[in-house]
Amino acid sequence: MEAGRTSLDDPDDGSFEGIGAGFDLIEQLLANPGDAATVRRCSAWLRQDSLNDKTWAHVWTALWDGLGPTDELQKLGRLWLDVVPDMAGPWPHVWARLVGGRPDDASVIKKGRSWLYRVDPHHRSWPLVCSVLWQATPEDRNLQNEGLLWLKEKAWADQNWARVWSYLRNVHHLSQELDHIAKDLLQITPATNASWGHVWPVLFRTDPADPMLYDLGRVWLSSAPPFHAGWSDIWPLMSSAWPNDSEVESVGREWLERASPAHGGWNQIWEALWAKYPHDEALLAPHDSKLPLWLVSE
Repeated sequence: MEAGRTSLDDPDDGSFEGIGAGFDLIEQLLANPGDAATVRRCSAWLRQDSLNDKTWAHVWTALWDGLGPTDELQKLGRLWLDVVPDMAGPWPHVWARLVGGRPDDASVIKKGRSWLYRVDPHHRSWPLVCSVLWQATPEDRNLQNEGLLWLKEKAWADQNWARVWSYLRNVHHLSQELDHIAKDLLQITPATNASWGHVWPVLFRTDPADPMLYDLGRVWLSSAPPFHAGWSDIWPLMSSAWPNDSEVESVGREWLERASPAHGGWNQIWEALWAKYPHDEALLAPHDSKLPLWLVSE
């Protein structure tokens, strides 16, 4: 069980703020994942009259992520959805897990659809609920139209917009309009955001001659943190499309010095530069500790 998976959004409803009686149980679950006695204690606590406890959803989530969608957890989760205010912070996350465990549960899907149409579209869980509904009801054209409208009018305020955009682009026939929206959104999306690694490469492969994408990519390369996963795709695509661009090359060399060799794109970027400049000592000596032993010993 991964500790990070038990973290839910901070509650939006005042009655769910703070630390509840389940906090100790969460610590026990994280310290002893899979321990049968701990699981029994947590399950017993969930079954008691504790549905309104501010940490109930966190304990339930920790069990769900560790055990999977058991019948008991499905039943308890549905009961919790009925009892707590659906504007409470954890509500969308419990709901999403329930749909993932049983995507044919029409009553749970209906609750999510009701939530989506009532909540402020700026709510941070709107993209999550919308994407889960799409997966459960891919034929729902009204839902697709809701997503398109959200991208046009609300996505600028939400850093998770790529989740909605990616799904719509896979199923919607308005790819040209969606790509235009994405370019506008990338201009205001911080370089640290994961959306860059998902969206820019798709846009580039569609229209590699677009000068706006070159400008966007160049700005991203100059400001993205070295640990960003997007380096694996964005720099190689930029380097391949503009092989004589000294700025792109320089940024790649600097990135090799700053990035961890464990990064998924490190070997790829080093090999691309080495193929262009074989036996370049500047690519060898500074990176001896990062290169494979067989290469350093040659």
